Amino acid sequence: MKPTRISGFLGCVFTLLWFLLLILNPAKAQEQEGLNTDGPRAEVANPGTPSPETVITDLLSAEGIQNVSRIELSPNAVPHNLDWSAVLETARLVVNKRTGRFTLRLASTPRAITGTAFSRQEVPVLAEPVSLGMTINASDITWLDLEIAGQPDFVFEADQLVGMSPRRPISVGNPIPSTAVVAPTLVERGDIVTMSIEAPGIRLTHKAIAKRAGARGDIIEVENARSGRTIRAVVTSVGQVRAAGVIDGA
Repeated sequence: MKPTRISGFLGCVFTLLWFLLLILNPAKAQEQEGLNTDGPRAEVANPGTPSPETVITDLLSAEGIQNVSRIELSPNAVPHNLDWSAVLETARLVVNKRTGRFTLRLASTPRAITGTAFSRQEVPVLAEPVSLGMTINASDITWLDLEIAGQPDFVFEADQLVGMSPRRPISVGNPIPSTAVVAPTLVERGDIVTMSIEAPGIRLTHKAIAKRAGARGDIIEVENARSGRTIRAVVTSVGQVRAAGVIDGA
């Protein structure tokens, strides 16, 4: 009875060791069982072959589109086995700079490759609300890092906002369309303004009546309060204009 008990005990030990081997090193265990654990191996691309994104980015750069951060190709857009190293010599790229959409035509295939180019840019946005009719100051502006397709009609420089007024309500923290701001009105129609007349060595001022409203830089008509003459004048600041020429001799 003792030899039987010993052989049974040894069998349990060997079985336990086999399970431990299976848990700790499954690949080795499978190899011992005659199983092949090597799956399909990924093919390594030729390191000297450029990627489609690299080639298209170079073509976009030649069209004046810089700082491309991502190229999004349309599904099934890229033909198989295409030699991208030769594309630059034969490709014709048509790009919509506003939307970032592009079409790449190749001499080697009748199928066009289409996609969208994105770039990362920082754009100025409002840090807090600015009411209609109020002037936007530098302290009202913060910056937003944004991935943008193409070149939308946004304000991209803070100088395009400072000193301007909202034409309509502007959302805080969102990109600002260039049409959403306007130069503030500095002279209203009917205002009594100070008109300066300048010549070499001479500067005169007269009171005048504005015939229409105007923002900085606008040319408006004013009437000389003393002579009654109608004069073209450039709006320079609040209630201030500079004579630009006489319209009539009245």
